[in-house]
Amino acid sequence: SVLANQGSVDEAIGAYDAVLRMNPRNVLSANNLAALLADFKADAPHLERAFLLSRDFEKEAPHPLFLDTLGWVRLKMGHLDDAVRLMRQAIAKAPDLPMLNYHLGAALYQSGRNIEAKVYLAKALKSTEAFQGRREAERLLAQHIGERFTGQQAGNVGRVAAEFERPGRLRLARDALCRRESEAG
Repeated sequence: SVLANQGSVDEAIGAYDAVLRMNPRNVLSANNLAALLADFKADAPHLERAFLLSRDFEKEAPHPLFLDTLGWVRLKMGHLDDAVRLMRQAIAKAPDLPMLNYHLGAALYQSGRNIEAKVYLAKALKSTEAFQGRREAERLLAQHIGERFTGQQAGNVGRVAAEFERPGRLRLARDALCRRESEAG
């Protein structure tokens, strides 16, 4: 939201609350409020509220951004497997959205699937589009590979990752990299 982008997160939360009081079935406002709560008010009561706002998205509004929000909330609540499952559904519907790639990369990273996480984080950073979490994506990617990527470097990794996104290739590459990682560790 414009208010959140200007740093007025509490004001944005209040505005979405007001819209939802007038129209509790406004899915867009519920999604945006749940995302704000997960990003900026990540304590247990706020995450529970974010979950209550987004829990029906999978069945009633399976738009990729809504699925991603539900997955992000589940990740913040510590439900890693559920988060990854939901985010994979979102990515399948909108594979080029950098925020979705960042969220899936972060979820995979927290799940210990670092090689696969690197692919999605690099793809997110390949985009020139601004997204909430870009700095965190850079930090996670740098932490995994031991150096800070510039946008161009991340783009190079992203192009390699994109090559493997052709049908069947990502799975083959991911499986090969995971085997190498387990043999090395």
